Amino acid sequence: MHERGKDLNSQFNGRKRALSVVMAAVVVVAVIIAILGITYIALVFPGSIAGSTSNTLPESSISIVPAPNLPSTFSNTNVFIPVGAAIEGRVATFNPQNVTVAIGVNNTIIWTNLDNATHVVVAANGSFKSGNITQGSAWNYTFSTPGVYHYSDPSYGWLNGTVTVVS
Repeated sequence: MHERGKDLNSQFNGRKRALSVVMAAVVVVAVIIAILGITYIALVFPGSIAGSTSNTLPESSISIVPAPNLPSTFSNTNVFIPVGAAIEGRVATFNPQNVTVAIGVNNTIIWTNLDNATHVVVAANGSFKSGNITQGSAWNYTFSTPGVYHYSDPSYGWLNGTVTVVS
């Protein structure tokens, strides 16, 4: 009987150790998930975590400049430069990155800069160049010749897009 008590005690201690290992693993996984969540929030919403510093401007200092008025017969195509586009390694690029437009229908594209950094839109073939597009401002270009136009921001090599113009 004494041996049987040792066996039960040994089984109990073994299960207790196994439960401790499982609980430790659960805690480690929870900590990893919390760290990943905080990192994601910090990257997607810079300055949103208390005590963090970022290069974001206070909302009151942002002035949005609308794109110039275009004839109402045109339907414009909008391309946005998203927040964080100037940070290498982010999955941010022109949005949408590739667009198709038709001459006389929607062949004016308006690039709007939502990012904190100033950007430039330059065609690879030299057919257009925006000049500086500051935060909250926009620049437009009307395509008049069918073709495929690759463009980028030369200061941020990962920012690129394509405009396909059809007649």
